Amino acid sequence: MIYLIDEKLERQLSYGWPNSRFDAYKSNIIRVLNHKELQEISSQVILEDGNIVLLHDSFFKNLKISEKDAEKFKTKIKESKRIKSYVFFGGSYDSIYINEGNLEVKDDIFYSHLESYLQSNTKKVDILAYGEIFKHEEFSHLKNDIWTYLFLFKDEHLLNKEEKFEILKMSNYDERISEILKNKISVLVLKTELNKWTI
Repeated sequence: MIYLIDEKLERQLSYGWPNSRFDAYKSNIIRVLNHKELQEISSQVILEDGNIVLLHDSFFKNLKISEKDAEKFKTKIKESKRIKSYVFFGGSYDSIYINEGNLEVKDDIFYSHLESYLQSNTKKVDILAYGEIFKHEEFSHLKNDIWTYLFLFKDEHLLNKEEKFEILKMSNYDERISEILKNKISVLVLKTELNKWTI
């Protein structure tokens, strides 16, 4: 189950999320709008196996909950080994930060990609960060990582077994890269192949 913990209905409305839009996903998501609801559900239930926690950074602040209690709850979420992932979102996050399947992101980005996330089978937090283009973003990072590695060598350098293995690891053993690396190959040839490479 996904738990969306955000106390402001007005904020949700301002980002295009009225109750009716949430109703379409009520089998996947439970909204927690105040401290009473949070206590009724309990952190024990929220942090059960496979759950996902989406927490707005102002939830405790605006409800006049002590900073200490707020930090304790956030720490419980971060340290939970049972939940699938967590997302902290709000105005205090200036950039996208993804770490071990968890995310910190601005609230406008979060709400603009929430529907794609709810519709996805994988529930990867990358979708909340980049929307439907996350595969392109992932792909760009991969190409960039390989290019950065290749710049360690001269164009005419023939890649040896260890160097090919390093590139394969970087590409998560992508079949296309694996196929290219089966042959004797120079850095220049691999760069040329990467330039042709598209999703």
